[in-house]
Amino acid sequence: RCPENWVHIKVVAGFLNYCLKSDINSIQTSINMNGSCAANLSAENVANYCFIEPSISEQQQIADYLDSKCSEIDTLIADKKRQLDILAEYKKSLIYEYVTGKKEVPVNE
Repeated sequence: RCPENWVHIKVVAGFLNYCLKSDINSIQTSINMNGSCAANLSAENVANYCFIEPSISEQQQIADYLDSKCSEIDTLIADKKRQLDILAEYKKSLIYEYVTGKKEVPVNE
């Protein structure tokens, strides 16, 4: 049974996930570390965290927006990684061709 001073709110899981990953949550967690290496995440400490409480529809809109933006960012990161892999392979190929003599180093006199 929850303590009487606890407030029960309805929350969209995706919204709560982003709240828990936020900088504000990190600050609140660090306050509760009590000088240890691991956060003291007791129910009492978490009950003292402050969260914004938009309506359920706003929470869903926020979570959907952040999901969309995170997906876009993940796609861009994956694309850049592919580009880096292609450039690394090209570099290896060029080195191999010059080392084996298939290509000659141009000499400017």
